[in-house]
Amino acid sequence: MKNFFLRILTAGGVLCGCFPARAQSPLARFLGTPSCASSSCHGGAGERRDQVLQWESRDVHRRAASTLNSARSEQLAGALGLTNQLGQPTAAQSPRCTVCHAPNATVPDGRRTVALDRSEGVACETCHGPAEPWLRSHTRPGPPRDDFTYQDKVAAGLRDLRNLRVRANGCVACHENLDRELLAAGHPELSFELDGQTRQEPRHWVEKPGHNGAQAWLIGQAVAWREVAWFATQPGEKTDHVIAREAALGWVVRRVAGALKIPVPDPDTLARAVAERPWTSDQTRLALRALADCAGEFRVPNLSRDLQARRAECLVTGLDRLAAASEAALAKTWDQDLQRLFDLAQSRPDFAPERFAAALVALAAKLPSD
Repeated sequence: MKNFFLRILTAGGVLCGCFPARAQSPLARFLGTPSCASSSCHGGAGERRDQVLQWESRDVHRRAASTLNSARSEQLAGALGLTNQLGQPTAAQSPRCTVCHAPNATVPDGRRTVALDRSEGVACETCHGPAEPWLRSHTRPGPPRDDFTYQDKVAAGLRDLRNLRVRANGCVACHENLDRELLAAGHPELSFELDGQTRQEPRHWVEKPGHNGAQAWLIGQAVAWREVAWFATQPGEKTDHVIAREAALGWVVRRVAGALKIPVPDPDTLARAVAERPWTSDQTRLALRALADCAGEFRVPNLSRDLQARRAECLVTGLDRLAAASEAALAKTWDQDLQRLFDLAQSRPDFAPERFAAALVALAAKLPSD
């Protein structure tokens, strides 16, 4: 994460250079939140005009910068030797922290047209891309009133967040990997899951027709797997924690992809393939069955408790999101069983694979037969 913004500028994307070059020119400049917030655009009070209000009043990303002023952040800064000019520990002035908590602070002078408010946290252009090349064109109506399509707007530089792989790429860099020093200093461990975390956001967008939470979950897990695999190649970062996290994500993604008969040459190719095809209720059903019927995997001897516990975490999250997306309304039917699995996967040091396997068998028995 130390070079996060540098990677955005030079690769045209997040971490692994996943955004097309045309979607984020290295010369594109930031215009600041006020450029989005007029009452006739996204700063009004009417329907589909209150996005900035929703972000300011309800979105946790708006408060990301303020957490850097907390006592806990000060303790982290002290442990990491992050100090201001007076030698006082501070996270709010360190690029190591602001890169995710206050991205405006990391924008170079040549990449902005105005002074950006670092206290805004994660603001509009952090997710939608620097607005200079696309701000005016994205207000043009599309067909049938005009011929300027959504893809034209993307070509102008607006980030294509309707594409679930692109959306996941925009979130994963700050929501998955933490370097060893930050973890050792006491920063909470991170875990990225696209569908559930997106649904916790105050909705300031409309999903495109055909959007499915199960598809979002699988794409997000594939992207998370890719990022952890990349992170393990960085000097000093291939720790037991990272190895187990990568193995667990790879296990759950491969299991579902196998049930759907989707090749997995690598996690990013899988994410791209899933994002480009329509999702059906049959795919959700097959994915559910693939995860529910794996109790035997937790009875395999000679697997470390930590790996099994991390597999369980990924599995339970997947079951939860797939059940929520199921046409059979399994989320309610499985509520107690899922809660039992969540409880059993809560503590890695205390994880009991056999008890988890037994609870998974009980849940699988309630899955409708094919």
